[in-house]
Amino acid sequence: MAATIPNCKAYDPAFAGEMAVIVDHGMREMLVEQKDVFHNVTLVNENYAQPDLPAGAESDVIRGCYKFNSYPHSSDGGYGHYSLKEVTLLGSGTILTEVVKAAHLLAAQGVDVVDANAIVKAAQSRQAITAQEVATLDDEA
Repeated sequence: MAATIPNCKAYDPAFAGEMAVIVDHGMREMLVEQKDVFHNVTLVNENYAQPDLPAGAESDVIRGCYKFNSYPHSSDGGYGHYSLKEVTLLGSGTILTEVVKAAHLLAAQGVDVVDANAIVKAAQSRQAITAQEVATLDDEA
């Protein structure tokens, strides 16, 4: 619902490191830069491990999606050369812990897995629409 408000930036972080980056960025944006925006952050009080934010992921967190981790397939399992080469799993908020579990299961089956945390769905939708509009304009030219 927050995504329908143009000057609202909505986030659904999974881990404390993401939250720290979002709060820092939001405070700078609203108080230092005096931008007319506000931030809507969804947090859930669940008890699970809080891994470190990958190095250099801060700008990607603010943009809305970053590579959380990758899991190479197990050499002792899988379906040989007929299996998928790589799959990317997306998740956000508390569901990301389930995405990580799924990544481990797929890696054990012989699939290379990349986990990405999609923190800001509204921004990604706007970027996708813009990319689609550009592609449409290119096709018409």
